[in-house]
Amino acid sequence: MRYLRFDKNESRRARLSSDKFALMSQARCCFTQHMANKPDKFGIKFWIAADVETKYMLNGFPYLGKDPSNQSVSERVVMKLMEPYLGKGRNVTTDNYFTSLTLAKTLLKRNTSLVGTMNKARSELPPSVVSQRGELFATKLLRHEWSTLTFPSTSSIR
Repeated sequence: MRYLRFDKNESRRARLSSDKFALMSQARCCFTQHMANKPDKFGIKFWIAADVETKYMLNGFPYLGKDPSNQSVSERVVMKLMEPYLGKGRNVTTDNYFTSLTLAKTLLKRNTSLVGTMNKARSELPPSVVSQRGELFATKLLRHEWSTLTFPSTSSIR
């Protein structure tokens, strides 16, 4: 934290003479995010990888806005967070924002497995999965190479 600075060095002395909280109260940050569903509408967004058992933060970085690379944001974030752990036979668990077939394949090439929920809007899902209504309490499996998609019957979810 001692390396994070959000104030202007040139005007710091003058501001501190009249306001002890000047280092934080006049802070300006070019990568603040608007988050409409949060109580405080603006803030700094951090991507964080945490250990599931200990809840300790393993890796993290702030979201700095759009990246010019062709890689999707979700795939780029997971790969950057997991960089120190790739190739060691670990497993990554993600939510539906991050989980995709392309990410699963990319991680598998680096000896890392992926488990996660998947958003129904993903273009990788066949139309039969998105619109299909199966029998109550049934589970169906789809396989693609080394990937397995498990989905419950939609009629059992209300």
